[in-house]
Amino acid sequence: KSVPGTRNQFTVQVVTTGQSKVFDCANGTVFDQQACVCVNDMDYTMRPTVPPMRRTTRISVDPLVPTTRPLCRPSFALDFNSKPIADSSNMQVYVRNEGVESVVDAGQFNKQAQLNIPMFSWLGHKMTVKFRFFEWDGGDREQTLFANCQHSIAGRRGMGSIEVMLRSATKEVVFRIKTKGSEMREIAVPYPTKSWKNVTLTYDGKYFKGKVNDREATVQVRGNIESRSEGIYIGQCPRNGPGGSKRAYVGYIDDLKFYKCVLPEVPSPELFVDRNPV
Repeated sequence: KSVPGTRNQFTVQVVTTGQSKVFDCANGTVFDQQACVCVNDMDYTMRPTVPPMRRTTRISVDPLVPTTRPLCRPSFALDFNSKPIADSSNMQVYVRNEGVESVVDAGQFNKQAQLNIPMFSWLGHKMTVKFRFFEWDGGDREQTLFANCQHSIAGRRGMGSIEVMLRSATKEVVFRIKTKGSEMREIAVPYPTKSWKNVTLTYDGKYFKGKVNDREATVQVRGNIESRSEGIYIGQCPRNGPGGSKRAYVGYIDDLKFYKCVLPEVPSPELFVDRNPV
């Protein structure tokens, strides 16, 4: 007879001795009390199920290679929320301020004001710059947003080896780079007027990219960025000789971050690429 509480076990009792023994039906069968045999189980919900096999993928790990990437943190940052204006990163970088005011938590530049960060005369071959700006009328034809320009020396113009300039006549942001392995390269990205614009500059040792909002342009470059002894200027450059222009900016700049590394970024759908080899 069947064992109470089960469907696939039954007992057999020996009449002469009175002893009984429990037996199991085969997989997929149950004990039929009336027929006194194990029959096929027609109730599929009661059939035993076999868990699916899982294939494991073995990944070889090189013990000499670090498993985590180093974090890319700002080398200095300006959020313009403090008075006086100071580096808001953890690096406590010295910022020389000549007339820049913090207005509504943004830096106000009035064509006479500038910031100078002298620490970064050498930039290397990896960098990222991010900030946003809102321009006003009254600046020079080309205006300094971020550059390592310098005073002219021995008749040479004080051009920077890295520059982000505002070209007001054509409504473009101009990105320039000069490395030890390449000539000066320039790319220009148009910008909408009278609104906040997000700007990103990146250089990874091979490609130089400038981005304004969702529009970007890229050129091939190689080598370390040339050094400039006076560091980074924001708002205007030193005068490039008698009668020269300081390329002074009029407007607001905010949330500026400078990295000596390359931040990962999702590619933009609107990409202009200069594929000419350097």
